[in-house]
Amino acid sequence: MSRRLGDIIPEVDSLLALQPEELGAEVLQILRRESSRGFDRLSLFEELMEGLALDDQLGATVAEAVGEALNWLEAQGFLASRPIDHGREVLYVTRRGRELPVVYQFEISWLVP
Repeated sequence: MSRRLGDIIPEVDSLLALQPEELGAEVLQILRRESSRGFDRLSLFEELMEGLALDDQLGATVAEAVGEALNWLEAQGFLASRPIDHGREVLYVTRRGRELPVVYQFEISWLVP
């Protein structure tokens, strides 16, 4: 299953216009479709950004936006991390993240305290 943000948000400008909680909702939907035991943080970044037409500066900006979205998901308790062998960090969708109703189309402002 694809973890590419470009498959659901093909325009980089549209992706960058999203707030962290909006982009986070999209990322969570991608991750919830998989029955994975976790996602290597670095590999997840690369997979989410794969296929987007980015130069170095725009790539850094998109990476920051993705990082903010992942941090928001962790702060809300939808993702958590655990260390594994060789110092790698693995993110996984928490019980709260799996049980969250599918409220989509960026209508998630009710989640933000």
